[in-house]
Amino acid sequence: MPLIHTTVLSSGNAAAAQAAFDGLLKSDLILFVTLGDGTGPATVAQMADGLLGDPTDEMHGVWARAPADIAVQVAAIPTSPGISVDLTAPDIAFAIGRTRPATGTRTITGVITAGGPAPDFVDLQSCLDSALI
Repeated sequence: MPLIHTTVLSSGNAAAAQAAFDGLLKSDLILFVTLGDGTGPATVAQMADGLLGDPTDEMHGVWARAPADIAVQVAAIPTSPGISVDLTAPDIAFAIGRTRPATGTRTITGVITAGGPAPDFVDLQSCLDSALI
């Protein structure tokens, strides 16, 4: 099925992937970012796309099939306490909240790792909900 609410970043052109990701970060949408290329990430991206609602919603998906392409940008995004994203580890997805008025920054609020059982809709919704707080 086609992804309706998700932007798939170029995996063959790092500059294009970085530019597209930067544009999405500037949009101030709540972002659900899926990492990696393979059946696991493809399933997560498809499941998340179904949770993201209509295109006018405040949430959007991003699928970075080549996570290293956006590693510098991700490293520059602050994380909530107790949250870390390691693009060299088996992290499979994370959520980025909207810009916080008090700080003027966005924050990574939830992470789904690939080390355990395959994530289900509850895991994805919980990660997305963390960005709404």
